[in-house]
Amino acid sequence: MRTLPELQADFLRAILDASPTRVSDAIVGGAVSAEHRLAIYAKNAEANFLASLRASFPAVCRLVGDEYFTQCAREFRRAHPSRSGDLDPAGAAFPDYLAARHAQDRFGYLGDVARLEWLYHECLSAAEHTAFDLVRLAAVPADDYDHVLFQLHPSARLFTSPFPAVAIWEANVASDNEPELIDLDRGGDRVLLIRRGNGVAFRSLAAGEYAFLASLEHGSPFAAALAAAAEATEGGTGFDAAAVLPTFVRAGVIVDFTIGVSRNRPRIDERESALLEVAQVAGRNDGAGRERGGSDQCVIPFDGPAGSTPTHHHLGVAAGGSAANSQHAPSEFLCK
Repeated sequence: MRTLPELQADFLRAILDASPTRVSDAIVGGAVSAEHRLAIYAKNAEANFLASLRASFPAVCRLVGDEYFTQCAREFRRAHPSRSGDLDPAGAAFPDYLAARHAQDRFGYLGDVARLEWLYHECLSAAEHTAFDLVRLAAVPADDYDHVLFQLHPSARLFTSPFPAVAIWEANVASDNEPELIDLDRGGDRVLLIRRGNGVAFRSLAAGEYAFLASLEHGSPFAAALAAAAEATEGGTGFDAAAVLPTFVRAGVIVDFTIGVSRNRPRIDERESALLEVAQVAGRNDGAGRERGGSDQCVIPFDGPAGSTPTHHHLGVAAGGSAANSQHAPSEFLCK
């Protein structure tokens, strides 16, 4: 006789493979046969899984068409079945699956578009965070400046791609109209995604800004993040930490910090002016209310109905190495 874990494993495979004979002998028959009961369960489980993927990847579904998307989703499900009754995280590995599937053909951008959609999905469901404690930062001793570990907002996500993935995504969620074509060789993306209200906003990043935020995201101290930004900037100059750090703090991108342990990293002179610039905000906001009319929040508008999904599917990829285009573009930070 099979053990309970063995029976559960066989039941899972029967549902995933639509092969009820695996466990039909263990199901009590009746007016409806064991095979038919399992088939109903298997079809419902598959339909729910596919519906979850379609909801998470509307642009990819529209690009490739529902028939091919369903084929990929079924294959993906067999390799990556949901580990939870909650299907919300079920598509986490789908971008990697698409990237591997199309690694050697002209549809290599599909994996990056899927990755962008998943980051968007994560932004919407990420936790909130309290405002940055500027007063606490102002109290950090100068000797600890190099070792400050800044933390990004839980909804902040960084995305980079050699393809114009943002434009492709926008074209396939912003409108049901037949879009124009995008030249896939026109240049890639380097962007920040962050939740604003009930939507997600985008901001294009310079190389130094991206390297700076990526370094912080990976847990590097302030000095190392500055070094990474300088290295990523052409000629090692042009990254103004004294301007960039306060901007990201005021915008709610950087929301907290701790003090790390010294690793004998070399001092970087500009770290002091940057931290002092942020700390001075605490002096200007002395508890009576924030400057600029009581709010220091940075508004990041996004051109286009964020989160909208198409009501029909079409092939939005041209055979000549192009994909659907949109007239909208991600907006820059507009700090009030």
